[in-house]
Amino acid sequence: MDMRTLILPLLLSLALAACSKPVEVDPDIAEQPVPQFHMALNGDHIDEIYNSGSEELRQHESLQDFAARLETVRRKMGPVQAANRQSWKAREESGSIFVTLTYKTTYAAGEAEEEFVVRMRDNVSKLASYKIKAKPLSTL
Repeated sequence: MDMRTLILPLLLSLALAACSKPVEVDPDIAEQPVPQFHMALNGDHIDEIYNSGSEELRQHESLQDFAARLETVRRKMGPVQAANRQSWKAREESGSIFVTLTYKTTYAAGEAEEEFVVRMRDNVSKLASYKIKAKPLSTL
């Protein structure tokens, strides 16, 4: 293999990275919807989670489907006991910043890995999507 074949893709990726603007995000502001989500889930206020979410959340899932999914989480996992942020990453898209936050969350029935995508605009954070992985929920 020619050395130029190896170097050219590397130089192109470095040039693209140099042109991209870093996204400045305070993860503490970005994660504000997460404790609200857990409190509302524990209090059986799923409609509040949905209604306070971003347009993206409502475009991708109906209230009925969202509520059914979270009711299954509540039934199989029990109440949230603790949640610890493991990582976060941010990207800018269409004038908003989308932050992906991953958590290790302890429910009454065991551990879960949760992923929250939050849309930030004008220092306001709203839930854009939610995913959960846990053994009791292997079908979700």
